[in-house]
Amino acid sequence: MKDSRNLVESLGRGYINDWFQEAHFMHEGKLYYLYRVESNDFFYAVPYGENGEPNHNNMTRLPTSLLTGFSFFKYPELGYRNLKVGDANLVVLLSSTRTARRGLSFSCLNAGVPSVFQLFPENRALQLGIVNQSHLMKQAFDPTFISFAEGLPRLLNGDIVGFAINSKVAVMLDAEARTDPYYKIMFREEKAGRISSDGEVIITNKTLSRSRLSEVFNRG
Repeated sequence: MKDSRNLVESLGRGYINDWFQEAHFMHEGKLYYLYRVESNDFFYAVPYGENGEPNHNNMTRLPTSLLTGFSFFKYPELGYRNLKVGDANLVVLLSSTRTARRGLSFSCLNAGVPSVFQLFPENRALQLGIVNQSHLMKQAFDPTFISFAEGLPRLLNGDIVGFAINSKVAVMLDAEARTDPYYKIMFREEKAGRISSDGEVIITNKTLSRSRLSEVFNRG
C-alpha cells in the first residue's frame, strides 16, 4: 500500500532540517530553498526575488503537505547554462557534488568555465562575485538557453564568445584554432564538431551522428 505521509511525517522534522537544509525547489513558478521545518504542519522557505537573489526579508510559510516525496526537490539536468553578464554571455558548466545531503543546495552546486572564456572579461564576473551562487542556482532550476538560429549570428558577429543550446550542447570560439573553422561544438564536455565562419556545421565526433543533433542545429 502506498505511503500517503509527507516527508516530515515519514522521516521526522530533525531529519528534514539536517539533510534538506537549503535544498532548492520550484513552487508555483518561483524558486525557493527550504529554511526550516517548524512543525509537522508547516515549514519556512526563502523565495528568490526578481533580481535573482534570495529574499530573506520575505520568508514564506508553506504547508508540509507539499513535501510529498524526494521528487519534490528534483531539478533539471545540470550541464551547460548561459549567464548574462552585462551585454555579454557567459557559458558555465554546472555539476553537483555527491553528498549525503538531499536536493540541490549551495554547498553542492559547482560551476566550471570553459577555458576560452578565461581569456575574456566575462570570466571576471565569477571571480568578482558579480555572478554568484544564487545566480547559478537560478539557472540550474530555470535555465535560459539560446537556440542555434539565434546564437550563431551573434557568435559570428563577435557579439558573444559562445552560447549554450541546451544542457548537453554548447557552441563557442575555439581558442586553439589557427585557421577556419574557428568555432567548436561541445557535447557534454567533449569536442563534437566545428563551425566555419560561414556557418557550416561539421560533426567530427564519430560517436555522434548529424541526425542525433539535427534538432539542435535546426535554423528554423
